[in-house]
Amino acid sequence: MRQWLMLGAVCALAGLAIFSGSEPFAEHVASYRGEAATYAANGQGDPDAAMFANVTPTTFQGAFGASSCDSKGFAVPAGTQTIEVVVTAVLPSNDIVISLIDPAGKTVATQDTATSPEAIHYASTAIAAGSWTVKTCPTGSTNVAPYDYTGVFTTSDVPLPAGLPTAGATAPSAGTPVATYSAGDLRFAPETIVDPQRTEGEPVNFFAPDGTYWESGPFGTSTQQSWVHRSTDGGLEFHETSPIGLRPDGPPGGGDTDVVADDQGYVYFSDLEGLAQVSTSVSNDNGNTWKKNAVASQESGVDRQWYAVDNGLTPSAADNTIFLVYRQTPAETQILSSPGSTGAADPVGGLVWQNAASADGLVAISSGAPCGKLKFDPVRRNLYLPCGQGDHIEVSVGHVDPGQRTGIQFHNVGLPKTPGGGDPTMVFPWLGIDSAGNVMVVWVDGTDHNVYESVSTDGGTTWTDALKVNTGDARTNEFPEVDGRGAGEFAITWYGNDSGESSDSMPANDAADSAKYPWYGYVALVSHADTLKPTVAQQRFTEHPMHYGIVCNSGTTCLSGRTLADYFDVGFDKQGAIRIVFDDESSQYRQAHLMEVRQLLSGAEPKSPMADPTGDAQMPHYGPTGAGPNLPQADFTNVALSQPSKGILRVQMTLASLASLMPPPGKPQLVWLTRFQAKSVMTNGAEAYRIFYVGARSTAGGKPVFFAGSGDNPTGCLNLSSSGCKIVVYPAEQTLTSGSVDGNTITIDVSLQNGFGSGRPIDGSTLYSVTALSYGQNGDADIYLEGDATHSFDYALGGGSAPPVVAQPTAHPIDKGVKQGGGASSPSVVAARHSVVGAGRTKQASFRVDVTASRSLLTWTQKRLRLRALRLTSARFGKGAAALRGVALVNSKRVRFAAVLIDHGRKGDVLKVAWNGGPSRGGALLKGGLTVK
Repeated sequence: MRQWLMLGAVCALAGLAIFSGSEPFAEHVASYRGEAATYAANGQGDPDAAMFANVTPTTFQGAFGASSCDSKGFAVPAGTQTIEVVVTAVLPSNDIVISLIDPAGKTVATQDTATSPEAIHYASTAIAAGSWTVKTCPTGSTNVAPYDYTGVFTTSDVPLPAGLPTAGATAPSAGTPVATYSAGDLRFAPETIVDPQRTEGEPVNFFAPDGTYWESGPFGTSTQQSWVHRSTDGGLEFHETSPIGLRPDGPPGGGDTDVVADDQGYVYFSDLEGLAQVSTSVSNDNGNTWKKNAVASQESGVDRQWYAVDNGLTPSAADNTIFLVYRQTPAETQILSSPGSTGAADPVGGLVWQNAASADGLVAISSGAPCGKLKFDPVRRNLYLPCGQGDHIEVSVGHVDPGQRTGIQFHNVGLPKTPGGGDPTMVFPWLGIDSAGNVMVVWVDGTDHNVYESVSTDGGTTWTDALKVNTGDARTNEFPEVDGRGAGEFAITWYGNDSGESSDSMPANDAADSAKYPWYGYVALVSHADTLKPTVAQQRFTEHPMHYGIVCNSGTTCLSGRTLADYFDVGFDKQGAIRIVFDDESSQYRQAHLMEVRQLLSGAEPKSPMADPTGDAQMPHYGPTGAGPNLPQADFTNVALSQPSKGILRVQMTLASLASLMPPPGKPQLVWLTRFQAKSVMTNGAEAYRIFYVGARSTAGGKPVFFAGSGDNPTGCLNLSSSGCKIVVYPAEQTLTSGSVDGNTITIDVSLQNGFGSGRPIDGSTLYSVTALSYGQNGDADIYLEGDATHSFDYALGGGSAPPVVAQPTAHPIDKGVKQGGGASSPSVVAARHSVVGAGRTKQASFRVDVTASRSLLTWTQKRLRLRALRLTSARFGKGAAALRGVALVNSKRVRFAAVLIDHGRKGDVLKVAWNGGPSRGGALLKGGLTVK
């Protein structure tokens, strides 16, 4: 992550303590140090003793001049056998020379390569204790201000490996690919909100063998918080795995994260502790409780760890292995292994680690940086790690025999030089593997800003010449990721804009002119990548910009543009659909709102009305004793948008039961809220896709209060540091009288231009990612207790343009001609477990139906005939079918009607309707669909 967030303590969040004596986890700290006594008792030397040297890194910083040097002193203790020094100029193009000077004033080592960083490795059995000096000087004539630098001075009481691992030789060429380019035609669903409150940079995803979908990312080391989200319905709804809304396991942490799962359903979560240590945690109960080793790395001074899972050749846990890789300064990238967990009582699996590599005695496997995700290929049984190495990408390859956890022989292979001649290490390289064991690596050239890929079909022995991926308006590109599907098929994702300029030179993302540089999410599906004639089909995966302005690549020295951090992630689910977790920073807060996009393999695009399954409003969703009870009053069955008149939006949220409005335990208020994004402006006039919301709030089970808002920084979020808004909240900014509760449905009318507060226009014709949320809260400024979340959809406003300016309604909404069921005076004929929703056309007419325990909507429009149901008198449901009878109006004439609705799944649904004994009308649907439950 390059340490991108420095935030205030998260305990400042509404006075909330981080953890208490009842914290929902058991911390387990284990290492091999405790085995030393066992080895000694048996007359043996500890074979891993060298891995646990007393390594003491000290960071420092300073500034040299245009022609003057700068010196820093360090105390070196007696018994030191190795000194490592790494100095990096803040401006990478500045050329420096560093010297190491002993207490007698003698220069014992000097290093001067092309440009910074410079590194000295000094090993001796006679290193004198006392004050040593590191001298940093400019060299050459091209240096410019700023002349600042940072460094790490490390001592060790045992000899560390002499020198860094050797860079791999350039691999033989597998040929020059000639691609065919085209526009992509994949369909993607609207963005799903992974977390409506917490912001998170550099998210990663993982698809567990049991079908669950996991996501993780950091919140900042000063907060000690990182997040883990889990979905049990294929990524349509996510929840954070904590009963109190904070990190899943105990602190410390808050830095780079990773999450994986094995074939036993056990989950492994790793967190970086501020360049000091790496922690590893294991959950054997789907995220409810966690065991933790807070000192998993074998040295201090570590950065950017990754996991990989080998599920072995059997369904047993016995042959599972978890690999952990991280970069240590100055000992470089190291890889460890641990047995897979065998259950809740296992104190070792995923918690106790040993060195996995054997390369002529070296602990490190690569000197490259940064390094993308570690990947394991179960076909060839190879581990792959892509790292930057000067002007090219290097891949470390290690073959893993079944059950092997140590002694893995790694070798490094260099890929072709990046064609643009720039720095390919400005962003993380990424590696993907297809089902046949073919490997693709992607990176961005720092000079021409293009995305490139190279492919190996023989386990990393040979690699194709670099192939440019991006086309068209994707001229400046950042953060490439890749994953493989079928043989020769890969999905590459990245962020791009059309400027062709360096992302570091763009205005701050919250500047008034930031909209001149809109960024979109791009995906390229590469087919036949295992040949020299691949096809590349590129398109956007975001409908609107997801970021504006600068994307800074200078790590902790960035003054702006670091909220995205360094990457996002792409994968394929078990059905073969592309799944992308990323940050949408287009809102008024310009923060990293966590989103997920899925490829639609079949079926219609999600739309209003959106039915929602029942039984998924547990509060909390996770806890030491498992999930809490499902609350019917927080359990959505449907959310729908409509426009009763121009400029007015009607929001209808239907719950399983509103017989009780009591909040969840521990929270005095229960909130039902529908949020969406729409084209608008920030307070400084910059374009933004604002978050708007409409809701109802009940206190202690009392009568609901209706409200709307859009929030701004700081009223709409919790600011934890200079990084700005980090926790989004939904304050009741505009109190509305235009709301009602009828049966189990909450209905609210709001003016699209006047209902959300002044200076917050809706300038577009689409409402994006419409989602209904239920949650408990102490007040608006709180970390909410999550209840239910409906599946997202986009909603097109009538007229195809920005809505007109109309007054905010003041009266309770009335749905003319439709009587709501479920009230005391009109008991529903539809059981709560049943519903029929849909819209579309038959050969004769168009229709819309929305029948639940609380609603009886059916309309039929055929030339000069219009039927509108008034109420139901009976409803019978079978498997995928429903028969309805009731009273309706046909051209203002009261009639008795009957309707048959059949849900055939993907296509072929049927709707037939008749009235007053007349002919049956309708038949198979030509457009649209029905869902009968």
